[in-house]
Amino acid sequence: MLANGESIPRVGGAPDIASLKLPGTAAFANRVARFFRISKAVPTPAGLDREVIGETEFEMQQIVGYGVVEPDGSIRARVPSDTPVTITALDSQGRAFTPHTHWIQAREGERRFCKGCHSTRLGTTNANGGTFLNDPAVVGIHPGGTSTTTMAQTRGADPSYANLKRDPSYSDFWTAQYANGATPESPITLAYGAGATPSIKGPASCGSTWSAKDCAIVINYVDHIQPILTAKCTSCHTGTGASAGLDLSDTMAGAFGRVTSYQELLVGDPLLDANGQPIITISDDGEVRIERERAPVEPGSARSSRLVERIFEQSLKAGVSNTTLRAFCRAGGASCVNGATWTNHSGFTNVAERRLISEWVDVGAQYYNDPFDGSGTVRSAAARLSESVFAAQVQPVLQANCASCHQPSNGAFSANRFVLTGNTQADFSATASMVTNLAAPDSSLLLFRPSRSAADTPPHPGAVPVLPVASTSYCTLRRWIAPTLACP
Repeated sequence: MLANGESIPRVGGAPDIASLKLPGTAAFANRVARFFRISKAVPTPAGLDREVIGETEFEMQQIVGYGVVEPDGSIRARVPSDTPVTITALDSQGRAFTPHTHWIQAREGERRFCKGCHSTRLGTTNANGGTFLNDPAVVGIHPGGTSTTTMAQTRGADPSYANLKRDPSYSDFWTAQYANGATPESPITLAYGAGATPSIKGPASCGSTWSAKDCAIVINYVDHIQPILTAKCTSCHTGTGASAGLDLSDTMAGAFGRVTSYQELLVGDPLLDANGQPIITISDDGEVRIERERAPVEPGSARSSRLVERIFEQSLKAGVSNTTLRAFCRAGGASCVNGATWTNHSGFTNVAERRLISEWVDVGAQYYNDPFDGSGTVRSAAARLSESVFAAQVQPVLQANCASCHQPSNGAFSANRFVLTGNTQADFSATASMVTNLAAPDSSLLLFRPSRSAADTPPHPGAVPVLPVASTSYCTLRRWIAPTLACP
């Protein structure tokens, strides 16, 4: 059984391919894997800062095209030679299942087959791929096929069949031939457009004639994902009053010079214990670590990301656990607690926008997937806050004015999520995450909250501000964020 009620028939523990490949049946209509995506590795040039890639373990990738998964599970694709590529199976919405974690490549004219690793242990391996127990080329012969050909091999009689396409596109080839009287399936096309168009790398001809050898889809978060969030999400999810605490604004944040929304989606907020206190752990080598909630994005898996569940309004693989991720408030569901109201997000984005967001997550949720900027220069992590200035000037101010409350041992901390441990590296990371707008330092949480009192909105504990706007301490923090701006 798969997420969202998805299931496939099985025989002997393996997928029942004889049922899946039979047009006109429920198994045929309800099969889950519909497309596959081929992406290629992007070499990392000398001098590239790792932080440019983002908060992800994935390297830069670019998409070279799509193909159809045939009803028997077989695929056939012509890919660029001498290029590391990876294959990912997708559902009808273009969202990946468990990603293939190995790069494969072939020389010009070479053929590669997925067997051995993908041969079930429940039967004897067939030299043609699969097993004698449940081999797509043997079980339930299809029209035009033989006992040694899969559906994809049969379709391969068309020389253009194996050419990858820019868009996932499916039309029912089998029903009219094999199931007389049955209604063919509706076609599926997930095309770009209407506010969601990534960069296309390659010659101008890629706009009309796609070539996996010469063309590639490049998705950069700040260029292609942020505009969607700005247009469709930030009316609620922005600034200090962001809905559900999720700020999706495009302000340049202090953490590595990335936009605030990226940090919100990839890092996650501190994890609180039963008493509302942040959970702090110390490793064997003495490193202080703030445990965090699962972030809304799971790099490499759109179906495991809460962000994707929300824009589709489907329960997939993210799961609901109050100890690792905020409850997913659903219509009439028990997860709508503490006065939360459910909002249906499925209509906020269109098909093209949901496709692009899913693709970005699936290939690794990188900040950039192109190592060079528009001038051909290697990208750098610009606008990063200085850790040396933090240690010399900012941390002393925080220790003197803020640390008495902002530490996990203080009961008054329960309503806050800014943790100061006294460890310079840990405090720098925590403080940088509070700098939510480099261009407007006074609006960043680091200065916005402590410059207010209990009588202000939003309130900050105490009858007077901890860091008055006219104070030297306020000016010290402000100059750390924006050195070229004069203090008020």
